Amino acid sequence: MIFEIEVQGYGWWDFREFDELFSQLSQGIDTVYITDCNDNLSLNLQGEVTIDYLKELASDISYIEEDYEDEFYALLEYFNDYEEAYDCFTSSNYTYFPDVFDEYQLGEHLVEAGYFGDVEEGLKDFIDYNKLGVATVQSNNCMFTEFGYIEIY
Repeated sequence: MIFEIEVQGYGWWDFREFDELFSQLSQGIDTVYITDCNDNLSLNLQGEVTIDYLKELASDISYIEEDYEDEFYALLEYFNDYEEAYDCFTSSNYTYFPDVFDEYQLGEHLVEAGYFGDVEEGLKDFIDYNKLGVATVQSNNCMFTEFGYIEIY
């Protein structure tokens, strides 16, 4: 994930280096002035930002980056807003299928995962996976993203 900020008087900092930035700030400073932000998280950080917010943001991004990066990017593509995507991520009010990119794959995944009970192998040749996927998409808050299928509850 890309998340870098330019802090007035201190230059550019990557979120992994924020602790170093904080150690350079004078004691008692609780806000910094951000003059530019380079990120792929749909953040709009400009002006005064609290140190506590930056610490929280860096911690959240580190956690996501460890095991959930593609999943989070799918949520971010759905919401196009970091805060909304993160709220949904932490509430777990979604389903994510990383290897599903169209209606046919969705229908096939749902059958294979047992969403319609056990289907005998001999009957699977007669299932119209595309129609099943289309019907699912039409009845849910969902989206095929660059990172897979995401469905929001």
